[in-house]
This record gives sequence, structure tokens and C-alpha cells, in this order.
Amino acid sequence: MRLTLRTLLAYLDDVLEPAHAREIGEKLAESSLASDLVSRIRDVMRRRRLTAPMLSGPGVGIDPNTVGEYLDNTLPPDGVADVEKICLESDVHLAEVAACHQILTLAQSEPVDVSAETRERMYALGPAAAKVTIPEPAASPASLDARPGVASGAVPVHF
Repeated sequence: MRLTLRTLLAYLDDVLEPAHAREIGEKLAESSLASDLVSRIRDVMRRRRLTAPMLSGPGVGIDPNTVGEYLDNTLPPDGVADVEKICLESDVHLAEVAACHQILTLAQSEPVDVSAETRERMYALGPAAAKVTIPEPAASPASLDARPGVASGAVPVHF
């Protein structure tokens, strides 16, 4: 298993298989650079005065959707390299990505408790939503026939 930022975050959040966690632990013991990065991740996660990354304007590092793709492992390899480079250069971005990973890990590991009342309300919405119809526009049949590519009597749907 390779030592990447995402792997280190998974190791820190205890989501790796035991064999992989042991392997990463051994690699951390051998590599001072990797163990320093783990210490830095823990440090930036505890800093209270660290600001959130800017979402627009000059100095924007990573788009929030790109962070999501990175954490979901759906980002192309060149994008992964860019995200990891920015995180290694910026404590703000490193803390943001690490915190997001930690939150997602916690959210996915705990079962969601849905009350019976809420469940019934959601099920009640199902059939009603299926019966929604699109109202016909107030156009006359002649105007429909005059439009190219629209069959006579067809109702165009606008979104």
C-alpha cells in the first residue's frame, strides 16, 4: 500500500483493514517524512485559530467539489496530485481536507436513526410524487403545428 495523503488520512481515522494499518504503521516508523506529515495533520486539526479556505477570489486553492471528488477517490490522478500538493503547501487546506475526511468517516460509521413518524412521512410522499403531472401550456394546437419538429398535438415540456 502506498503512502499517500489519502492513505494517511484513512490510517488516522482508523478505516483501513488491520493488515493495511499495520503496513502503514511500519512505513511510518521507517519514514521520518511521513511521520512528520502525520504529526502536522494532527497539529493543524487541533489549531483553533486556523481559518477556513477561501471559496472565491485570489488565493483560492481547492474547489470544494474537487475536495469531495478527492475524498471519494473519483478524482483523476493528475487532480489528485494537485490536491495533495496544495494540501502539503497549505496548513489551511490540509486541515480542511483532514477534517472533511474525519467527518465523513464518522458519518458513514454510525447508523442513522430514523423515527417511525419520519419514515411514514417519507413513504407517504412516494406515491404522491409519482402522480405529479405536467400541466399543458396555454398554446393553441395551431401554434404547435407551426413549430418545426413538433408533432401535432404534442405537448412540449420546459424545464
